[in-house]
Amino acid sequence: MVVIIGFGRQSVCFRFVCALLFSFLIMTETVRAELTVHVGPVSPGGGGSNPISLPPINLQEYELVWLTDQHREWSVSLVPGLFYGHRYVMKQGGYVSMGAGLAVSFHGVGPGVYAAFGYTGCSWFCFNIEYKKALGVLPGMLIQPYAIRMGVVLFRN
Repeated sequence: MVVIIGFGRQSVCFRFVCALLFSFLIMTETVRAELTVHVGPVSPGGGGSNPISLPPINLQEYELVWLTDQHREWSVSLVPGLFYGHRYVMKQGGYVSMGAGLAVSFHGVGPGVYAAFGYTGCSWFCFNIEYKKALGVLPGMLIQPYAIRMGVVLFRN
C-alpha cells in the first residue's frame, strides 16, 4: 500500500515539517554527534510486524539516528516516521528516549509522539538495539507504528 502525503501550503503535514525544520535551524547545540544505522522489522499498521528481508533491501527496514552530545536525537525512517527527541542515558549502556514528529503508517501520516528504549554497547565496534513505538493522530483515528531494530554506531562520541 502506498502512503500519499499531502504537502500543500495549508496542509497540517506541511506546517508541522516547517516547524520541525525551523526549530532545528534555531537550536544552538553543537553538531558533534554520533550516527546509528539501524535495520530490522517494522509494523506499519497492517497487523503484526513484517519479517525482515534477507538481505535487507526494503527501505522501510532502515533507520538513521543522529544523536548529539547533549543527548538530542533525530531519527529518520519510513516507519515509524521522522522524530526529534531527547535520550535519557542510564548506566551500563541502557537508555530511554522520547520526542515528537511525524508518525507514518499504512493509514497515513500525522503528527505524533514516540518513546523508545534500547541498549548501546561497545567492544571493538559499537552496536545498538532499540524498540521504538509511535502514536500518531489522523482525522478520526490513531496510528501506532513500531519497529525493533539493531544497528552499528558510527562516529561514537
